[in-house]
Amino acid sequence: MKYILLLLFSLSLLPSCKEGNSSKSTFDRQKMLADIGQKAIVPAFKKFADNCDVLADSLQTLKTDFTVMNLKMAQLSWKNTAGSWRRCELFNIAPFKNSYIKNKVATWPTKVSTLETLLSETTEEINAEFVDNRGSNIKGLSAIEYLLFDAEINKKLKPSSKYLDYLVALGQDLKNQSEKAFELWTIGEENALTAFTSKDDLDLGSSISMLVNEMIALTEKMHISKISKPLGKDKDGEINIESFEAWRSEHSKMLILENLNAIEAVYSYGLYTYLDHLHINVNQPLPMQLSQQFGKTKAALFSMTGSFELTAAKEPKKFEPLIEEMRKLLVLIKVDTANQLGITVTFNDNDGD
Repeated sequence: MKYILLLLFSLSLLPSCKEGNSSKSTFDRQKMLADIGQKAIVPAFKKFADNCDVLADSLQTLKTDFTVMNLKMAQLSWKNTAGSWRRCELFNIAPFKNSYIKNKVATWPTKVSTLETLLSETTEEINAEFVDNRGSNIKGLSAIEYLLFDAEINKKLKPSSKYLDYLVALGQDLKNQSEKAFELWTIGEENALTAFTSKDDLDLGSSISMLVNEMIALTEKMHISKISKPLGKDKDGEINIESFEAWRSEHSKMLILENLNAIEAVYSYGLYTYLDHLHINVNQPLPMQLSQQFGKTKAALFSMTGSFELTAAKEPKKFEPLIEEMRKLLVLIKVDTANQLGITVTFNDNDGD
């Protein structure tokens, strides 16, 4: 017995052979980060900035000529812009995270009572600067969605220059924030992309660690806050349609899809290759498992032909396959990916913020 214990103790002192934990890995992690940055991150922020430009123009057009057609065009532009932001949301890591642009762009839900009080009481000129000085819960994508898609507010928009002024100012402020975001990632010798690429170790402050933890947090947020919570899975079983992220526009399902696309892009542009390099001798390599699980999760998403909001109201049981596939995807990212890379998973409270 003593011999067995001594042997086990001796084995525990041997260095780990997992290359993900070694600073002398033969894999070029810096090149991997550069590929992810150039092929996933920068294009995402460029697309978002382009869409914000189009949205700002469509809101100005709506104010100039308030017609049903122009309202529908503005609503479509909002959907495109919100979807493109979901490709950026994943990359809220330092040093970009320190800009707090994410809060200004996408704080859900909008505090309707605060917004309404502001518009009824303010005597200031309503422009982009006015919006920039307001709290994050009455601006950005969620506030624009409220003004464009809420049925009662639609009735107030046309006769109220104040509502339209605020809508146009929201669009201009969002455009300004998107330009700042793109510039932070790309402009100057010490831009966020350069910092992201250079931090190629595996400690808590490294880009790989921050990115994997963001992928875990976002997948948990989708699974818990964006899907399970509105279905009443967290409390008394009561369905609350208004807990879906984009319930007014009935666009929540497509925003989930773009979140999934962003996470999958990180694997496709680098992590699959790295995981394959580190690969543990199992029957089914982790990259293959992940690729298949992304496919299954998206298939479950599209098995619901209608919007999340309509499906929850009429056939909530149709969410069960999606919830199960999302749970399996979370395990592959949070447990298998983190373990194989040697990443420490940090705490996340899943409150949806």
